[in-house]
Amino acid sequence: MSEMSDWAQHLTERYPDPRQWPSFENSWKRDVFRFVRLWVTEGIPYAFRQKPMVFEIAREKIGHRLSVEPKCVGVSGSGSTGFSYAPSKFGTPYESGRSDLDLFIVSETQFSQTVADFQLFTDRFTSGREAPKTAAEGRYWPTNLRETPGTIRRGFIDQWRIPVKNEYTAARRLSSATSIFQAVVKRELGVEMHRMSVRVYRTWDNAVGQIGGSLLRALSRNIRREST
Repeated sequence: MSEMSDWAQHLTERYPDPRQWPSFENSWKRDVFRFVRLWVTEGIPYAFRQKPMVFEIAREKIGHRLSVEPKCVGVSGSGSTGFSYAPSKFGTPYESGRSDLDLFIVSETQFSQTVADFQLFTDRFTSGREAPKTAAEGRYWPTNLRETPGTIRRGFIDQWRIPVKNEYTAARRLSSATSIFQAVVKRELGVEMHRMSVRVYRTWDNAVGQIGGSLLRALSRNIRREST
């Protein structure tokens, strides 16, 4: 008896169309994480399918900036597979120059340094040494402080949760790395990225677990919506 679900046995395309998938079943669960490991963390991201080497050059420069192996820099979301797996817009196609590009980095060292920056930010904010200067900072900083410890426990942290200021060295390096990435894409593809984010995972298991969990939730929500 095969160890693969029926869904997995019919996955043959590099950029599969989720609109052609049958209704989600529990038998997919293990294969969803296998899908993430093989389709998302390996291969050529959909956003760079026409000129794959642009992605390799861009992540090479990020790797140099952050002292991580280029292999540890990847793309998730619609920029990777060609479709969104956010629960609210599952299956929405990637659009060059309009869709967000979600970068991720897998590095225990970078993760620890970014967490240290977040802890410093927390200390400075709660002690009054770091005060919001805009209405947006006033809205989002308390939310960031409340939500980020939970993501840290799950083995990841988002750079945008930390202000890009001199005090937060790792966060500034991550921000500059995304700027370098954007510059390469603009020069080689003539595309202005709509918005870029970068997430740092502690380990590959954390990355596959989080991305796979997001896809599972999207699939489950999608089938519930179809059944109503």
